[in-house]
Amino acid sequence: MNETTKRKDTFNWQHDKEKKKQFLKDNLLKLTDEEMAIEINKRWPEDGRATKGSVVKQRPRWGLLKPLGGIQKNSSIISESLGIVLEETQKQVLEWLKKESLSVGEISRRLDRSKETVIKILDNLRKDGYEVSLEEETRQVVLEREIKREFHSIELEPLYRKVCKIMLISDTHLNSKEQQLTLLHTAYATAEKEKVHYAIHNGDLGEGQGLYRGQEEEIFNFGADNQADYIIDVYPRTKAFKTYIIPGSHDWIWMKKFGYNIVKKVCREREDLVYTPGERSFSLRGLTFETLHPSGGMPYSRGYRLQKLIEGAIGDFITRIRAKQLLPENIPQFYCAGHLHTALWMSYLGFHAYMVPCFQSQTTYLRDKGHHPQVGFYIINVYYDDDGNVNKIKHDYYDYTSQIKKNDY
Repeated sequence: MNETTKRKDTFNWQHDKEKKKQFLKDNLLKLTDEEMAIEINKRWPEDGRATKGSVVKQRPRWGLLKPLGGIQKNSSIISESLGIVLEETQKQVLEWLKKESLSVGEISRRLDRSKETVIKILDNLRKDGYEVSLEEETRQVVLEREIKREFHSIELEPLYRKVCKIMLISDTHLNSKEQQLTLLHTAYATAEKEKVHYAIHNGDLGEGQGLYRGQEEEIFNFGADNQADYIIDVYPRTKAFKTYIIPGSHDWIWMKKFGYNIVKKVCREREDLVYTPGERSFSLRGLTFETLHPSGGMPYSRGYRLQKLIEGAIGDFITRIRAKQLLPENIPQFYCAGHLHTALWMSYLGFHAYMVPCFQSQTTYLRDKGHHPQVGFYIINVYYDDDGNVNKIKHDYYDYTSQIKKNDY
């Protein structure tokens, strides 16, 4: 060995790293650490001088942990020199490794023992059959866990502890010659029989007047007061539950013309009907609904409108949460939209979303638009836990389109 090599303080383990690693692995149980250092110096003299201490330090870095007691021929001597690792300390390290991977240094700090003692503990764990290894890249001690093969189902009762039945209706358009009031009464009779807890009406309670050219030919009652009185008299009555109603575009026409809120007027005269301002969230029995009556016609893809409405609502929720105007736990689980006279359910971005059908048959206006309405309603059975997580939904769609009546007024 030349003078330059002798003056090196540390051995260059990175040169021919894989060959050196393989040499240590092959001789782990054949040679002592001191004998391995001598052999390494013979094989790679140009890389400096390896010592027993440098071999001891390098082994755990490469995940080459020696069984406690060393090689067989020196087991009695080494056992005496190393002593007996405390059983309780070994158990503690094992419990830590079952929860997470740790570095040798972190284990050393937690135990308040030297890194050499940690290495002995890890060696002893391997001897006892635990697959303990040291990952080279992360420098973390890892306990290889056995693949889980036995599974047990979770308890279902808490998931479905609460149950709520809701009726979803929309677009009754009362005072229109195409109203389907007989079917609306049939729907309420069904809801009573099914014992719903409440109903949500998603707008266009009445037909209004003057929204488009030719509408006067499609209504039989004229004037805001006349239309309001008619709705108060004929809308289905029930003592079993309340109906929460938002205004729709046909309802707002009176507000635009005269500042007259026809939905609020109707609800003031009926104890079973509750006025609910449009496009807002409201909560009942631990469930929160976002209800609205959007504008525009039916897109080519039926679900596209719901998708875009939900995406827009999420942006609004984020803004309100940041402004501390909305608590995260008050974000709605349900999104209900009327106006489009069609039925659709979809689960999207964490919402259970519904397009709610109508109780008005095809008008001349809808025929010109090429839209054939669906007449009917939903009753949804919601199963949820104490935290408001909806874990099961059973929705029944009642399609009355085949039962449409002419001149049902």
